[in-house]
Amino acid sequence: MKTLHDQRGVALLTVLLVLGLAAFLARDMLLTGFTEVQNTMALRDSRQAYYFALGGEAYARELLWRDRDQELKQQREMDGNSDAWASDELVFNLDEGQLQIRITDLQSRFNLGNLRSESGAVDAVAVAQLRRLLNRLGIKRDLAYRLADWVDADQEIGSRGAEDEDYIESATPMLTANVGFADIAEINSLVELNQEQYLDLTMHLTTLPERTKLNVNTVASEVLSSLAEQISESGVSALASRQAIKSYENVPQALSESGLPAADLEPFLTTSSDYFEVEVIAVYHDRSARLRSVIYRERSSGKTRVLYRSQQNSLKAS
Repeated sequence: MKTLHDQRGVALLTVLLVLGLAAFLARDMLLTGFTEVQNTMALRDSRQAYYFALGGEAYARELLWRDRDQELKQQREMDGNSDAWASDELVFNLDEGQLQIRITDLQSRFNLGNLRSESGAVDAVAVAQLRRLLNRLGIKRDLAYRLADWVDADQEIGSRGAEDEDYIESATPMLTANVGFADIAEINSLVELNQEQYLDLTMHLTTLPERTKLNVNTVASEVLSSLAEQISESGVSALASRQAIKSYENVPQALSESGLPAADLEPFLTTSSDYFEVEVIAVYHDRSARLRSVIYRERSSGKTRVLYRSQQNSLKAS
C-alpha cells in the first residue's frame, strides 16, 4: 500500500511538473509571438512612413514642374519666394499620419562647385567671395583656401591651402578629392567646426554638379553681400524685403530698385533656378521618416529628376 501511495505521489508530481513546463512554454511562446507582432507592426509603420515621405517628394517634384510649366506658357523665367513651391504651409494630415514638406532653392546659397573652373583650376573670384562669406559667418576665412585646394586638379599648395602631403600626415590619412564636393559633410574631414558653425555652413553653402549663378529672387542676404568687397547693407536689406512679396524677371531691375550696383553684381545673378532641395518629414502612427533630396529641374521642359536622396537626419559636425 505504501508503494502504491508513493507511486501515486510521483505521478502527481510528474503531472504538475509537465503542466508547469507547458504553462511556461505557452507563456514564452505568447511573449515571443507578441514581440514578433510588435516588431512586424513597427516595421510596417516605418515602411509606411517612408512611403509617405516618397509621396511627399513626388508632390514636391510636381509643384516644381507645374511652376516651370506655367513659366514656359507665359514665356518667362522666374523663381521666387512667393511661388507655390516655396510655401511654408506644405503640411498635410493623412490617414493616421502627417506629412511636412519644405522646398529650398539651392541657388540661394554659395555653390562650392564654383570654386573649380571648367579647366580644373581654382576660380580666384569664387574663392574671394567664399572668404567674404565665411568672414560674415564668423568662420576662419582660411577654410576657403583649403576648400579650393581640395577640389582643384593639381597638387600645388595655394596660399594657406592644403594638398595630399598635409592630409597624409593627419590623424586620419587621406588624399585630396581633386573633384567637386559631393556633399557638405565632406567639410568635416578638412577642418574642425562646432555645431553652430557647421549649421551656418549648411544654410549658406551647397554642392551642385555644375557651376551656377545665384537667384536674385531667393539669394540669402549673407551670400548676396559676399559678392563684392563693399556692398550697401541697406540695399541688401531692401532686396530681402522685396523677395518676400515679389519676384523679378530682370536682374538689373531687381538691383536698381534695391539700390545695388548692377555692374558689380549682375554677372553673378539670374532670376530662375535649376536645383532645389526637398526635405520631407512623414509620420505614421508613432513612426517617422525623414527624406532629404536634391532635385534637378530641366529649364527647357520642367521635367525633374532626383540627383541625391538621403534618409539621414540633419547632418552634424563630427
